[in-house]
Amino acid sequence: LTQKKPQVVIRIPIGSQIFTVNDQEISNVAYPPAFIDENSITMVPLRLISDIIAAKVEWLPNTKEIVISDDKREIRLQINNPKAIVNDVEYDLVSTPVVKNERTYVPVKFVAENLDFKSEWIPETKTLVLSK
Repeated sequence: LTQKKPQVVIRIPIGSQIFTVNDQEISNVAYPPAFIDENSITMVPLRLISDIIAAKVEWLPNTKEIVISDDKREIRLQINNPKAIVNDVEYDLVSTPVVKNERTYVPVKFVAENLDFKSEWIPETKTLVLSK
């Protein structure tokens, strides 16, 4: 059985405004740098999920909820709420979505893995690699 090559490889270096998608650099001040929070969880700007991971993202301002969906699932997150709901199943989050500098950040590994991405951490370069 041959392993199929990932179609999408996203590299997210911590603290950098340059991400790469399939080795193509994406530099944009609209994406503030990812950071690692006090729980050692990588947090990325929500916009990166919608633009680069290509999932549909909806922001519900009244409840501060985030709905991320693709054709298979719906992930519901809420600012400062330690629970997430994926297709009506509740999960505990190590780190909650936060608003920092007027940007919404989400725990990328939880979101990406629920969208069928594999995640790998490269400690030498402090880079999170997502592949699908």
